[in-house]
Amino acid sequence: MKYTLKTEPVTFDGGEIVVRGLTVPDLSQLVDVHQDTATAIYEKFSGKSAEALSEQTVESVALEILGKFPSAIAHLLYLCDAEREPDTTVEPYASLPIDVQVAALEKIATLTFAMQGGVKNFVETVVRLVANAGGLSKELRKPQT
Repeated sequence: MKYTLKTEPVTFDGGEIVVRGLTVPDLSQLVDVHQDTATAIYEKFSGKSAEALSEQTVESVALEILGKFPSAIAHLLYLCDAEREPDTTVEPYASLPIDVQVAALEKIATLTFAMQGGVKNFVETVVRLVANAGGLSKELRKPQT
């Protein structure tokens, strides 16, 4: 397979972060660690067909997540930092200025949704992952008989 990881720099006063798109393992980790955020996304999109989704709908959910679940956003930025040092923690990403976080998220989205229909495919994948994770966690929480 030939593939060159595409990255984009986000330059700001005081530094730079070079980001890449989300991968399936990234997405799985985010869903696993941030169940509340994943559930909110699932509830927002559950029952809607991919054709009913618009960029505006996805953007409104992204803004809602940014406001309600900042730790999930910091984790996403951490995962998508293409030049992250091995000993780096999530905390520095949470302290980035909001405009830097938004700019980084926009670039991550562009890099993640490289394929045609990318946003719709991505949302469908998130909905499936959350539905599966939710079902599994419910099964694990059942009392053992």
